[in-house]
Amino acid sequence: MEKLRVIPHDEIQEKLMVSLHSLSETEKKLFLDIACFYVGMEKNYAFQILQYSDLVLESELGVLVHLCLVTIDCSNQLTMHDMIRDMGREVARRECSRLCNRK
Repeated sequence: MEKLRVIPHDEIQEKLMVSLHSLSETEKKLFLDIACFYVGMEKNYAFQILQYSDLVLESELGVLVHLCLVTIDCSNQLTMHDMIRDMGREVARRECSRLCNRK
């Protein structure tokens, strides 16, 4: 924690972005969806909501879990470190993506 206090926030975000840049477009979409809407939600319920997307949810989520961008806790809830969640939300905001569309 002490090291994190010394490192500027922007520098940490830059390092986290490396993982995001390694994702495919569908993995990135799922990551941004989870960061913006589904953190703390039960995985199966989130998958029911996302069933109409073109994502292959289990395999895409597996990649995100493998990269430690998303975790699934003991009660099957989607979780994410606060800094990773904030990075995802900032990316969605900056890209003015579909997640920013009020409709």
